[in-house]
Amino acid sequence: LQDQDGSHIKGLVINFIHYNWPVLIRRNFVEEFITPIVKATKGKESFSFFSLPEYAEWRNNTENWKTYRIKYYKGLGTSTSKEAKEYFNDMVRHRIRFQYSGEEDDDSLDMAFSKKKIEDRKVWLTNWMAEKKARREQGLTEEYLYDKDTRAVSFKDFVNKELVLFSNADNERSIPSLVDGLKPGQRKVLFTCFKRADKKEVKVAQLAGAVGEMSAYHHGEASLMSTIVNLAQDYVGSNNINLLLPIGQFGTRLQGGKDSASPRYIFTQLNPVTRAMFPAVDENVLRFLYCPIIPTVLVNGAEGIGTAWSTKIPNYNPREIVDNMRRLIRGEEPKPLVCF
Repeated sequence: LQDQDGSHIKGLVINFIHYNWPVLIRRNFVEEFITPIVKATKGKESFSFFSLPEYAEWRNNTENWKTYRIKYYKGLGTSTSKEAKEYFNDMVRHRIRFQYSGEEDDDSLDMAFSKKKIEDRKVWLTNWMAEKKARREQGLTEEYLYDKDTRAVSFKDFVNKELVLFSNADNERSIPSLVDGLKPGQRKVLFTCFKRADKKEVKVAQLAGAVGEMSAYHHGEASLMSTIVNLAQDYVGSNNINLLLPIGQFGTRLQGGKDSASPRYIFTQLNPVTRAMFPAVDENVLRFLYCPIIPTVLVNGAEGIGTAWSTKIPNYNPREIVDNMRRLIRGEEPKPLVCF
């Protein structure tokens, strides 16, 4: 269980045991077997990293890191048989025991998973984000759980140093940005379309493959194809301005777009208006976000459920949004918007 999703699954298994058989937790019954999430190789030299912050620290301290071949290990299936044998030949490094250290462990697991502790999770994540920002400003690297000498971890440390990475990533990818109204998956689709600058239509399944290749997309292609379909839908109640064109059957209002044809049969391309909304001249000064000329988060709305937080913003009339922006520029009060 390598990446943040793996950490979440690990946490769910620990919570299942903690809820049903707490004695097993207190008797240090639970152990884990860790495998690398990233490997950097150059010739016979190889470095394994067991968390993304550990890899980021190495990259920041290694000037020639670009000369290494970097490979991301999404799951156990990424490792070869040879690598699997290497892992099991070094049990001391890969086998980590969970050590129960008292009520703090119980409280941490309860806070992370209890339905009654939503507000506590908000405080937990807010404090973590503030600490992360402070460390970055001081030039310090993020804390991570597994260093070369780690042989055992407490459940509290697991929650506060590993599971928190998933919870934060869950919010980052589930809740759209107010700046461009996009989730990371949608932004990667847009990035790929801008880069490819296709003059003709492309099959949705084919575009999904290109996005995975060009934008370091580590999740399933099925969810990526669904993202592309959603960006192109133009039936009443979907997008007020669809960023991609729906060429084929992209679903109807009748089933909320779920009745779209297979991605192998439908085509899409960048909507000409999209390039006008996201000017190419801005890209020289933008990093990781786009900056549309009107707030797309209000145009097409936003919906997402993360950890401790969720969002739902309805769609509004683009013409009314533009009128209000002009009022603000003139120093006038904006008029209330009505869902559209």
